[in-house]
Amino acid sequence: MLRDTQVSTRRASPARYALAVILIVACAGLVAGLRPSPLALAESQQSAGSSGHIEAQKLESQKNLKKIALAFHDYYDTHELRFPPPVLRGPDGKTPYSWRVELLPTLGEQQLYDEYDRNQPWDSPHNLKVLVKIPAVFRHPADDAVSTNAGYFVFTGEHTAVGGTDGQGVRIREITDGTSNTLLAVEARRDIPWTRPIDLPYVETEPPPKVGGWFDHGFCAAKVDGSAPFLKTPSDEQVLRAVITRDGYGVVDFETMTLTRPESDLSGTPNVSEDAFSTRSEGAASRDPGGDEAPADASKPTTILKYGDNNPDGKKSIAGTGEMVRFELPDKTQKLVSLRIHCARYGTPQAPKENAEFSIVSEDGSEIIHQEDVPYSSFKRGASRWTTIRFEEPVQVPEVFWVILDFDAHQTKGVFVSYDSSTGGEHSRTGVPGGEMKEVNTGGDWMVQAILSKPE
Repeated sequence: MLRDTQVSTRRASPARYALAVILIVACAGLVAGLRPSPLALAESQQSAGSSGHIEAQKLESQKNLKKIALAFHDYYDTHELRFPPPVLRGPDGKTPYSWRVELLPTLGEQQLYDEYDRNQPWDSPHNLKVLVKIPAVFRHPADDAVSTNAGYFVFTGEHTAVGGTDGQGVRIREITDGTSNTLLAVEARRDIPWTRPIDLPYVETEPPPKVGGWFDHGFCAAKVDGSAPFLKTPSDEQVLRAVITRDGYGVVDFETMTLTRPESDLSGTPNVSEDAFSTRSEGAASRDPGGDEAPADASKPTTILKYGDNNPDGKKSIAGTGEMVRFELPDKTQKLVSLRIHCARYGTPQAPKENAEFSIVSEDGSEIIHQEDVPYSSFKRGASRWTTIRFEEPVQVPEVFWVILDFDAHQTKGVFVSYDSSTGGEHSRTGVPGGEMKEVNTGGDWMVQAILSKPE
C-alpha cells in the first residue's frame, strides 16, 4: 500500500532566510575573489603578448647576426682569407666606409652596393639616398620601422676579431682563443646610421664598450664560429674583455657568462688547440650524426693518421681535380673506418642535391680500393670545421694508400679544404683516380685525417 507523500507548507522563519542570504553572498564573494577582475585579466593578457613579442624579436635578431657572421665568412673565403676590417678606404684610397657597406654584395645587396659611392663620405647628398634603403639585416627588429640606425656592430681594436680601424683584416689563425670563444658582432642600441663607419672601440686601458640595450638582462651576439646565442649580461668586466678579445683574458662559460679559466691559469697550455678553428658539424656528416666525434666505439682504441700541427694556414678549392693525401698503415691488420676533413662549403645557402666522390687508391694510383659517394649536404658553409665521414663498413686498405677527395668544384659550388704548411706538403698531391698526380702549390698538406680500427 502506497503512502501519501506529505509536503510541508510551513514558511521558513526570518532567521533561516537571513542565514541563506549570508551563505549566498559569501559564496559569491569567494568565487569573485578567485576570478581576476577584467582589468587584471587584460593586464595579464597584455603581459603575455608582450613577452611573446620580445622573444620573437630576440629570435629575429639572432637570425640577423647569423646572416652577418655567414657574410663575414663568405667574404673571408674570397678575399685572401681575411675578414673585412671595420673601416675600409674607397677607390680614391682615402675615403672611409663601413664594413656594413662592404658586405652588401655578400648579403645579396649588389645593387645597393653599386649605388653607394665609396669615394664620397657616408653623409654626402648622394650616399644619404642609400642610407634610407637600409637592409633589414642591419636594422634591429625592436627598432622603429623607419629607423636608419645600425642595430649591429663589431668591436674595433688591435686584439678584436676584426682588428683596428686602420688594419688590413684578421685571419682566422690569429684568433688564438678559438672561434667559439670570441665575439664577431653584437647588437647595441646606438644612434649611429648604418653606413657610418663607426663601431664599438675596445681599448684595454678603458672600460669595455656597452652592448645590448634592446632586451633586459642580456644581448644577442654572433661568435666567430657563426653561432648567435643570447648572452646574459656579465657582472664581471673581465668576462666581457675575454669574449671581445681574440687572444687573451681567459676562457668563458657562455651559459653562465663567467670565467672558467682566468688568463693567469692558461700558462703552459697551447694558444691554439685543434678546436680553435672548428665547430661541431651539427649532424651534417654522412652517416655520422655526431659530426666530428671519434668514429669508433669508445671501448676500442683507434689510430688517427694525420700531418701537421692542426693549425690551418689557408684553404683552397680545386676545379677539375681532387685533393690527395698519402697515408701509411702502422699495422697491416688495421682498417680504415672514417675520414675527417677540415673544410667549408661555398656557394648557395642550400646545398646542391649531388654527391662528392671520395676514393681510396693504391700507392701508385692504379687500383681503386674503395669509392664513397658523400652528399654535399654533409658539408656546412661558414667557418671551416672538422667534418667526419664514416664508412658503413671498415675498408681493408693496403699498407700505403691515397685518399682522394673530388668535390667536382667550380665557381659557384665547391668545398674549401684547409691545408697546413708545417710539413711542407710532402704528403699531398692533386689528381683523380687513374690520373696523373701533381704537386700541390700551397706549400702545405691537406688537412685530412684517416681514422683506423684497432689492430687485430
